[in-house]
Amino acid sequence: MSRKHGYPFVGVDLTAGGRPSDLAALDADGTAAVFSRALSDDDLLRTVDELCGRIVAIDSPMGLPAGLCCLEESCHCAPTRPVTGRSAERALAERGISCFWTTKRTIIKPMIYRAIALKARLESDGYAVLEVFPYAVKRILLGRHLPRKSRPEGLARLIEGAYCLLPECGWPEVWAPTHDALDALYCAITARLFALGETESLGDDEEVPLILPKRSSRSAEQ
Repeated sequence: MSRKHGYPFVGVDLTAGGRPSDLAALDADGTAAVFSRALSDDDLLRTVDELCGRIVAIDSPMGLPAGLCCLEESCHCAPTRPVTGRSAERALAERGISCFWTTKRTIIKPMIYRAIALKARLESDGYAVLEVFPYAVKRILLGRHLPRKSRPEGLARLIEGAYCLLPECGWPEVWAPTHDALDALYCAITARLFALGETESLGDDEEVPLILPKRSSRSAEQ
């Protein structure tokens, strides 16, 4: 695959590493989508390279609250502010969107560590790396009231939303995506919106920002 015909916008539904991560990628015009899976970080970077990606949007916190050097309870490091989580997570909460808080007691610590290391590797290879939260993306683009993504009606709503958001896209002829593949797709959609200047950044300057679509960006809410 040549770079001219690649898929610059890549979304990753990251795992802690015990099972494969789903990837979705869009071409520059939003007219083609491809899907893949990768187990190790090496596999993931190889896939991004084969896709000719440029912007990689990852579903995971990729930084720590200001003041922390790690997430180990045995360490004496402490947040610079006496508040819970990161500034972007608090901004989400103010909008009524729940998420996992990045604290020393988080249940997703292995995934956060993996995401931080992966971000460094990708950036050293020249990729732009975005932290994305697909639940928030879907709330912004598809509306507040969404069925559970694990239920058939939830999957159907996410697929319908993808059709509306990418009306010119040629989807796989046989397409029965999992909710993980759809999360990766909504990350890729956010990467494309970022390239088009249709996103906003949440969080303080000293922390890794969270990238979200602007509330007016190509909404598929009905």
